[in-house]
Amino acid sequence: MSNMYGEYTAHPAADAYPLITGGRFDSLVQSIKDHGLKDPVEILVGTKIIIDGRNRYRACVVADVTPRIKEIDLDELGLTPMEYTAIDNLHRRHLTEREWLIIAAKLMPVAEEEAKERKAEAGKAAAKAGGQASGRARSKTEPSAESPAQGSDGGSTPAETPKEDRPKPRRAENDVSEALGAVGPDGKSLSPAAIREVSLLEREAPDIYQDYMNGKISRSAATKARKALKNPASTPTKKTARKAPVEIVKVSLPVIDPDVIRRAKADAEKIVADDLVYASELHKALATELWNVKNRNEEN
Repeated sequence: MSNMYGEYTAHPAADAYPLITGGRFDSLVQSIKDHGLKDPVEILVGTKIIIDGRNRYRACVVADVTPRIKEIDLDELGLTPMEYTAIDNLHRRHLTEREWLIIAAKLMPVAEEEAKERKAEAGKAAAKAGGQASGRARSKTEPSAESPAQGSDGGSTPAETPKEDRPKPRRAENDVSEALGAVGPDGKSLSPAAIREVSLLEREAPDIYQDYMNGKISRSAATKARKALKNPASTPTKKTARKAPVEIVKVSLPVIDPDVIRRAKADAEKIVADDLVYASELHKALATELWNVKNRNEEN
């Protein structure tokens, strides 16, 4: 696949946001032709990775204008790529909740990677601090009676932090919600649970995710469909599914009673999402028993 950014690549945090197309892109191209590039394309310092300015770069290519490039040091700014791109996309407040959730889902792998990096850095810092403390303890030839308990290497054994006092690991969806800020309905942040669900749709059920993206189904309907895929229809998940369908119907239909029929159909429909095979058998048994009851009544 050809790279639309020439010698550069786009950071995944930047790629989470949709590119502009159509008339908006044409207007940007014309503006660059007429007035030049106003804001430079930003790349991470020491790399060829675009962190902001994908649309400007593409427009410069079409306008046959050499883009200005600016290096950004996120460490100096104290920001992560996800946080930086979120700030640069504040102008997208007009997007719908569905569109923001799709962006948030695409940011989930970025957030997970950033969390891994933080954990690795914290581990290195802890190991370094532990090594320094151990070295200082070993340098004392006559530790006092009040000194901390000693480990097998002669160094002090640090007191273990009580489990309830240890900081709980943050989940990626919380980081994404916090980074995006108040982009949800009524000026609120996106629900972390909703972000995780759309992310699971993208990873586990691409076809259902596409329908959700295109507005064909609601998030709740997409969630039910994804869960149904994870629970094969051949595996009953309800206690009623353990009984033979014919047995259930025979007990439910001693006579042709419209109310009983409606209840039996409703029971079958409740099972559809969990067990398609069983629900189909239940409907078939219902039809068969209705036919048998009808024949018996005619004979009498």
